[in-house]
Amino acid sequence: MFNRNKKQFAQFDWVLFIVTIILCILGLLAVRSATYSKNPSIAPLVTQIIATLLGFGVIAILQWVDIDYLRKLAIPIYLIILALLVATRLFGFGMEQWGADSWLKLGPVIFQPSEFSKLGIIIFLAWLLERYKSKINKPTTILILAVTMAIPIFLILKQPDLGTAAVIIFFVAVMIFYADIHWGYILAAFVLALIAVPLLYASLSVTQQDRILNFIDPLRDPRGSNYQILQGIVAIGSGQLSGRGYLQGTQTHFGFIPEQDTDYIFSVIAEEFGFIGGIFLITCYFIMLFRMVLIARRAKDPFEGLLVIGIASMIFIHVFENIGMTIGLMPVTGIPLPLISNGGTFQLLTITSIGIILSISTQRRPLDFSGGGGIL
Repeated sequence: MFNRNKKQFAQFDWVLFIVTIILCILGLLAVRSATYSKNPSIAPLVTQIIATLLGFGVIAILQWVDIDYLRKLAIPIYLIILALLVATRLFGFGMEQWGADSWLKLGPVIFQPSEFSKLGIIIFLAWLLERYKSKINKPTTILILAVTMAIPIFLILKQPDLGTAAVIIFFVAVMIFYADIHWGYILAAFVLALIAVPLLYASLSVTQQDRILNFIDPLRDPRGSNYQILQGIVAIGSGQLSGRGYLQGTQTHFGFIPEQDTDYIFSVIAEEFGFIGGIFLITCYFIMLFRMVLIARRAKDPFEGLLVIGIASMIFIHVFENIGMTIGLMPVTGIPLPLISNGGTFQLLTITSIGIILSISTQRRPLDFSGGGGIL
């Protein structure tokens, strides 16, 4: 498990690590501001700090871990994920407070298994795609991929958690595309998705249908289901160029923005730090994703490359959807903003995922004796 000989610590990606720290600090500032007016205590901030510190502790440990160990654990990880999702289906709670039975309680610990399932599915799918790399375009391989991915997605949809299911579908599609699947399968999947849209819409709850209709018509229900979207846009617009100042956002601190510490935390940042703050945040994400792509291209084997691409895709769709929904470019789905939104489970998951990529960046490439004994 721990193999220092396979590590080349000089290759540690300090740019990715520093950008992660910057985003975490900005996230802690945003969480404090978002919870300041409605909760004078620092309990939410303390919880987020603990999750962040635990995450960086995991990063430190992962730098000594041989990533090949994750390959060996791919199947057990997948089975554990399925067990947790089934348990959530049977014993989950949260419908009244959060709109989905997505949470489990183990003693004093409350967590969201669907969040951890994202990383587990990425690890399992990377292993599966590497194993069937030479047979990726055979119908039997496509069937195996479809069945193994459909099971967890179905269990998450039954919570119901459409947002998390959509995130998983996105990074699964990107990983399979990265594995050089034939264009014919991609086209067939796209056609099937179009056919399934009316059926999927009919199966959605009234709240979920309202979110789609509100996206199509932003002025449809300004005092009801569309209130959140409009208030978020007002907050972003009121920040103007440089913002109203930290802890000075009127939309934020008078409680006009629902879920402002989680789903709509970008509105808090844009209101208090303005256009400059918003662009700075987006630039940090761009640098983070760019470094991840570079690490994927330098990965020593397909498993590690797919692992990095899967994590990068997960973070990208979270950023794109979260910021997009706050400015009216995407439907509201309740997707948190990585390293920024309040939520211990997702914070720990995101930092752990980045820790895996940082560990891959230090993993030695195998020796290439065919080309003179250099490094691949």
